[in-house]
Amino acid sequence: MDKDVTREEKYLKAILTGNKTIMPDPPLTRTEELLKQIAERPRSDEAGYDGLSAYELAVNHGFMGSESEWLESLKGSDGVDGAKGEKGDKGDTGATGAKGDKGDTGATGEKGAKGDKGEKGDKGDTGERGAKGEKGAKGDKGDDGVGISNIAKTSTVGIVDTYTITMTDGSTSQFDVTKGAKGEKGDKGDKGDTGATGAKGAKGDTGDTGVGIADIAKTNTSGLIDTYTITLTDGTTKTFVVKNGADGSGGEIETMTQEEMLDILNGGGN
Repeated sequence: MDKDVTREEKYLKAILTGNKTIMPDPPLTRTEELLKQIAERPRSDEAGYDGLSAYELAVNHGFMGSESEWLESLKGSDGVDGAKGEKGDKGDTGATGAKGDKGDTGATGEKGAKGDKGEKGDKGDTGERGAKGEKGAKGDKGDDGVGISNIAKTSTVGIVDTYTITMTDGSTSQFDVTKGAKGEKGDKGDKGDTGATGAKGAKGDTGDTGVGIADIAKTNTSGLIDTYTITLTDGTTKTFVVKNGADGSGGEIETMTQEEMLDILNGGGN
């Protein structure tokens, strides 16, 4: 236990008991010096004298500060917390208190769960036209366009002529043109009576002359449009056009089936 006793407590005990063997080693602290002066004051049955207060003695021994600060300096450090006491018995229920004042509005609660989807609203009015957007970036260069390089008759079988179209990329396609059929043979004349030589029957009418392609040539170019003229064997002409790609960007060609070509030859073209 003695190890927990402060110097001041030991000094005070030595003064009260007169046991100098327990006096702390010098030098004395200000508190110990104060205790010494208190102990040396005359007893109450003797004529005493007005001495200095403890604060004044402390100032005389070098303390600097107010009396309140000096008193604060005498306080020791907080003691160790005591053991926790046992839990007391439950008290009786108190009387119902008076109704308190209305409390302040509470903080906003957490966001609630998502509600069911509402019915679709009426279509809104058309908004004002927005400002014109910025010009977009230049697109990538398109593939080279493909046009007609040549059209030529490459074979004839009976009344059918075959024409081959050669494209600028080297690919080819073909279409056939059927010529007019030969006219029907006239009816055979009646057989004459036996004896006299019968008159010679009249020659049947000559069939219509068939019409074929005599020539196909590019006759005009306007921008990306090439115009081709087909000259038929009867001297009449027909035309059709081919749209080429612009500078090799986004080229396209109007392909022509055999039926479309025959339609041109039969008067369906330009």
